[in-house]
Amino acid sequence: MLSSLHYVAIAQKPKGNWSIGLTGSVDYFIRTLIDVERFNLDSTLLIGITDANYLSKREEIDKPYFPGKMAGFLLSYKISPRIELETGLRFVEGGSKIDMNNVSDFNLIQNVFGIENTGEIITNKFRLIELPIIFKHRLGNANKHDLAGRKKGVPLTSMYRYFFFSYGLGVGFPINDNIYYNRIEYSGIGSNMGLSGLASFGYHIDTRSPFFINFRTHIRATFLSYYQYAPIQSYYHSLGAEIKLGYRFEYKSKNKNSKATDCASFTDGPNSKSRPKFVFGMRYGVGINSLFGEDASNSEIGLKGLSPARFDEVETSKGESSSNLTPHIGLHLEYLFHPNFALGLSPVFTQRGFKSKHTYLIDDGRTIKTRQRVYIDYIDLPVKFIYYPKSKFWAHIGATVSFYSSNRLYDYYQVYNSLSNFPVENINYRDNSDVSSYFGYNPDHFILGWEFGAGVHLDENVAVSAQMLFYQSIFQKGKGREDIWNSSLQVSIYYFFHKQ
Repeated sequence: MLSSLHYVAIAQKPKGNWSIGLTGSVDYFIRTLIDVERFNLDSTLLIGITDANYLSKREEIDKPYFPGKMAGFLLSYKISPRIELETGLRFVEGGSKIDMNNVSDFNLIQNVFGIENTGEIITNKFRLIELPIIFKHRLGNANKHDLAGRKKGVPLTSMYRYFFFSYGLGVGFPINDNIYYNRIEYSGIGSNMGLSGLASFGYHIDTRSPFFINFRTHIRATFLSYYQYAPIQSYYHSLGAEIKLGYRFEYKSKNKNSKATDCASFTDGPNSKSRPKFVFGMRYGVGINSLFGEDASNSEIGLKGLSPARFDEVETSKGESSSNLTPHIGLHLEYLFHPNFALGLSPVFTQRGFKSKHTYLIDDGRTIKTRQRVYIDYIDLPVKFIYYPKSKFWAHIGATVSFYSSNRLYDYYQVYNSLSNFPVENINYRDNSDVSSYFGYNPDHFILGWEFGAGVHLDENVAVSAQMLFYQSIFQKGKGREDIWNSSLQVSIYYFFHKQ
């Protein structure tokens, strides 16, 4: 009897806003293919067909892949009585299947799938490490079932149950080598950060103990290909059944004399007006990078690689530079020297860069199409002056010092006799390069910038912010060097694990 009472007392300790859980699913994957109409297939592979023909044949023979897999962990934070924010790391494996008995084209059998696989079913897989950001919405009345049997002392039969739906994004990073893929689609193509839309509908069961379980039916729709510059882009979508086993951490009150009450009393968690003078934690997020400067719209940018033409041979050109989406991750330190003012320091690793695409009409009748994607890695050291009009909300302005770390550049182009003619000798050149070999000089190793933004503390440990950043020219000033510079619109999440 005493042990039973002791168990009930432990089970009724108030639960906090934080939880962690292991999650896994089995998924049914389908693939859609898109002919981006940028390039013809590499004629050195000798398959003798154009993009459109290859696309048509693959649509006929590609079949769904089952079972796909997803496994990882999710850390959850309760923003309000009905909304939770989930993030973590997950391993995702999907793909498509091809029955070789359905492949009638000998060129495809010999040069793409391998004649040794005749009569077999082969699998074309992809593997990702995914960072999801998911909002989970509770449906129905809070605690409706949980309160019914609370005084009966039966921890596993009086459950806190509700339906929910969720939505969010998954940022994915391919982890298998290019040779793991079908060589026509991915040969010589480096991987990029991809993006998927995530949604689910599920049922949550929260026992009176700290442990809980929920079941979900989820869908995934990829809209930024993980291999963006393959001649034929692949977009994988899936429908799956998911289960999550989790543990909700106990809510800790600052008032030592406070008594434990029903869990429902702590749905919103703590909301302290007083803040420590020093906080330290993690910062991570994503940014949209845009290109500005006198040469940002200069069409000459697209002809600096291993192009078979000089710019003085160009009769007409058109094109543009566009933004790219990149991550950032690092630390955040903050010192409150006045009730309304603080100094912040956020050393972070961040990627910036740009995309460009151009079309050139050459004086000898040829047409050249080019595409570039540039990634430049920096260590940023921003120093910020922070104003708190209220304890939860802030606005900031500051300066940033950026130290160059590394870069990569993908350069692709195709030569046509005209926009619709694909000659036999037409070769698709693709060069995995870097900024130095393409432009003739490295990015500036030391640049300055400034930023302004605003944010909100969701509670004592979690905050979110949005900021706009502007930087100096990517290259040092000099004769013949491009005057181009980045701006970045960032969204960041902070988790503070030390306060003093």
